[in-house]
Amino acid sequence: MDGSPSGGEYLLTQDQRRRGQDALTNVAACFAVFMACSTGSVGTLFLLSLGATPFHIGVLTTLTQMMVPVAQFVGLLVIFRVGKARLAVIGRAAAAIPILFLAVLAMLDASGAGQVWAAIGAFALVTLLVSAANTGWWPLLQDNTAGDRMGAFFARLRTRLRIFEILLPFLVGAYLGTRPERAKFLLPFCVAAASMLVGAWLMRFVAERVAQRPAEGLIRRLVGTATHAPIRRFMWFIASRSFILSLATPFWVVLLTSRGLSARYVVWLGAVVALGHLCGLQWWGWLVDRHRSRAALTITLIPEAVLGLAWLLIPATPIPLLAWAVAFHMVWGFLEGGYFMGQTRAMMDAVPLSRQTEGFALVSYSSALGGMLGGFLGGVFFQAVTERCVGPAGLDSRAMYLAWAQLLMTGVWWTTTRLPDHHRQTPAREVGTQVWKRLQALFSEKLPQLRRPF
Repeated sequence: MDGSPSGGEYLLTQDQRRRGQDALTNVAACFAVFMACSTGSVGTLFLLSLGATPFHIGVLTTLTQMMVPVAQFVGLLVIFRVGKARLAVIGRAAAAIPILFLAVLAMLDASGAGQVWAAIGAFALVTLLVSAANTGWWPLLQDNTAGDRMGAFFARLRTRLRIFEILLPFLVGAYLGTRPERAKFLLPFCVAAASMLVGAWLMRFVAERVAQRPAEGLIRRLVGTATHAPIRRFMWFIASRSFILSLATPFWVVLLTSRGLSARYVVWLGAVVALGHLCGLQWWGWLVDRHRSRAALTITLIPEAVLGLAWLLIPATPIPLLAWAVAFHMVWGFLEGGYFMGQTRAMMDAVPLSRQTEGFALVSYSSALGGMLGGFLGGVFFQAVTERCVGPAGLDSRAMYLAWAQLLMTGVWWTTTRLPDHHRQTPAREVGTQVWKRLQALFSEKLPQLRRPF
């Protein structure tokens, strides 16, 4: 299957899709610059420079997740009036304002609870505006890939993103240094604001499939879309995945820095994750185009769960700690590359073009609700285990918590067995058998050449 819609009336022209795909790829690159310079490790390090605790970081995760459904609801109210692309332009341009406020906050010679909560509020407002803008993001991607090979396009798009995500963390990490002061975050925040403005300008060149304004009210449309079985099952899947991620991943930085890993290296680990992504993107793209989502999700979610046990082996000395962190993030990045390919294909299959705006919004709601609950509980639990520090057998209780939380990813895999057409897709074991046979064939062809004398 190539992901084509059933009706030709849904398709943009081939030229429109080509130009739209190019523009969307560049917009995504601008968003990668924004992410590398203002969120993730940089955002966490900025909060820590203001005196934040793990509880504050958990609150930020919860609050930003809470902003997503609010923003998406507002976006759904206006998207049929202003259009998908124009909404993305307005939201991205407006998001530059709170980012600039963070830059001002970085210049102030003050720290404490007030500054921490002000920064949390600014990050939440950024999420609100970007999420409203992104109400039309997935519908635009669906409009501009319908009729084309989705796996090939998303492999190209994510390859571009990963290149940015490899280079930028090295630059940002080198700039911030080992223990960055508040003022050093001024430049990254200004770059993030500029990237959002450039992305807003580029969105003007994206074509969209014009949809008629629906006769039903928004609530009725959302309820009707939620009763669609494929969408409902995907909502359960994405909510559970977001819940588990928010339980664990925001606190990786806290544990690594508490073990002595410098801020520079923590930021650089983002480049390591991106490099892991890049290593398998072409193969993952081929896999979902040929076999759809089932195999990709199984091959990635189960190993991600098992990878959590590595936290029990985290070293205490600097050089082994850095080597461990690089290896862990490289493997995680490789698996995440495949996971996102599988998730994207499953989502595109679950959401019909006739209900794309409401369907993708419900997916965002589910992801946000799962992440909101996970972030809050993660902040509470991680704060509690931080106060204990030492667990059974002398193990770090924080490392034990992260290992336990990541092992819960096995439950996320179980929800994938309920996704649409799961039983009709190629199982992971069959894909593994095919790959093994191809490797054996290649090896048998090369073996006679290896035996030749020099």
